[in-house]
Amino acid sequence: RVRNIDIWTVETAQNTREMLEAWNMNTNKWLKYSVYLRVTKKGKKPGFRSTLFTFLTSAFWHGTRPGYYLTFATGALYQTCGKIYRRNFRPIFLREDGVTPLPSKKIYDLVGIYAIKLAFGYMVQPFIILDLKPSLMVWGSVYFYVHIIVAFSFFLFRGPYAKQVTEFFKSKQPKEIFIRKQKKLEKDISASSPNLGGILKAKIEHEKGKTAEEEEMNLGIPPIELEKWDNAKEDWEDFCKDYKEWRNKNGLEIEEENLSKAFERFKQEFSNAASGSGERVRKMSFSGYSPKPISKKEE
Repeated sequence: RVRNIDIWTVETAQNTREMLEAWNMNTNKWLKYSVYLRVTKKGKKPGFRSTLFTFLTSAFWHGTRPGYYLTFATGALYQTCGKIYRRNFRPIFLREDGVTPLPSKKIYDLVGIYAIKLAFGYMVQPFIILDLKPSLMVWGSVYFYVHIIVAFSFFLFRGPYAKQVTEFFKSKQPKEIFIRKQKKLEKDISASSPNLGGILKAKIEHEKGKTAEEEEMNLGIPPIELEKWDNAKEDWEDFCKDYKEWRNKNGLEIEEENLSKAFERFKQEFSNAASGSGERVRKMSFSGYSPKPISKKEE
């Protein structure tokens, strides 16, 4: 059975990713396989290019009004903050195995559900209003409080004191406390027993080289991961080059001049309908637009 919305998960989601995955499930799959993965160069992991294309496709899917882009950009920030909170706060409410919840985990879950409801109520206002100035006025009426929380979170976990803040939260996590005790014990053994110590020393050195980086597709709205955008300039230049080549070769599919013409005619027809001028609103047709790509028209 095909299902596009998981109502229970939408109502009980504890983070942005859960909410988005449950809300528009089939569009998310389409974005993943048709955009996010396909624009990644061979032999490379999805990065800035995939994020950029997926974000633009997600936003343009709904329209060109400023409100859509304000909502989607804020949603991208939400996802990044969600990762930060999940990585630093959630383990505090789990036992040493990192899976079994402590009794206090119920409080964490309830706070998460309530917070995501407040955050989404704030985020979707421009999506409904659509215009830039009224959208900013609505956010301003509550002093942009969610954006301030997001900015403060980035400052804490991505700013100059990021290492100290992260270490503080790790010191409160049962799993991390257990790992640190175990490593201390291993170091003590390696110092007292030469044979066993050599094995343990090799194990410790091997674990130092491991990274806990998560490589995952963020559906619906891609997150803004600043630390992964080192090659953003190079990817942006590649994107511009690829777009120009694609535009010239595929002018029949999407051509700027034709899109502009269609949009203006679309606005005119609905304006006439709204003013009661008597003109019949007809279905949009592209039969009146030039089939020639831009490069061929210039010849």
